[in-house]
Amino acid sequence: MANTYLYGYRTPTDRLTLDELNKRWQWYMIHPEIRNRLIAMFDAAQRAGTDLGIGGGARSIKTQETVFLARHERVLFGGCCKYQGKRYRLRKGMAHAAPPNLSYHEEGVVAGFAVAADLIGDLDWMKKNCAKFGLKEFTLSKEPWHVQPMEFPNSRSQYNGEPLTVWPRPV
Repeated sequence: MANTYLYGYRTPTDRLTLDELNKRWQWYMIHPEIRNRLIAMFDAAQRAGTDLGIGGGARSIKTQETVFLARHERVLFGGCCKYQGKRYRLRKGMAHAAPPNLSYHEEGVVAGFAVAADLIGDLDWMKKNCAKFGLKEFTLSKEPWHVQPMEFPNSRSQYNGEPLTVWPRPV
């Protein structure tokens, strides 16, 4: 019987096989190396008696803009970020989202693909184990669900086009 993985934010959460995941744009537009790391981590979580899956993954630049504008409001001074020459601050109760062209979630970061995912399931297990799979998490940045490649800088604005490395899977 094929493994199934948590997918999406619906309640109850969908469970998809890898073949079904591979038909979902926000999954297949994540770089294949990151998908391999994620599946290895999801399988390890299941072997450990818990569960992980993907809530959100790749985004188009337009979707990134929509997410950014939904989570931020324009201000004249201060704020946390700039977009199109204007300043923005985070809306109360929202998680930060990078402006367009500054998110690892966006398609086109590495060889046309995104390299970040937002996970669902046992995020405590994920936090303790994601480094084994070449991923880093962002609990301290108040995004305990977000993972991206360990070998990349935290901020895409500091990313210089380094290629992904093939990460050795833990045994």
